[in-house]
Amino acid sequence: MAVFNKDNNLVAKAKNAASKAMSVSDEKLADIIVKAANKQKRINDILHQKGSDYHINSLDVEVGLPPKIVFGITTVTSTSFLEDDSE
Repeated sequence: MAVFNKDNNLVAKAKNAASKAMSVSDEKLADIIVKAANKQKRINDILHQKGSDYHINSLDVEVGLPPKIVFGITTVTSTSFLEDDSE
């Protein structure tokens, strides 16, 4: 019976933590997205200055435990990221 009580306690803690994670205000979530997008732009500028073939092409924000931001990376040669149309 003690194991069952521990399991119920762990489930209750997990539900509580999940509800706290999902209670992030819209304003806070918008701030997180803006900061992540700005970071993406700064990193892409640095990669371009270094002549790198890579750039961040996507951004995912996961509100969970722990919350995380995931950047998707591709090569510049596989996209039109830096094409010059003035030719």
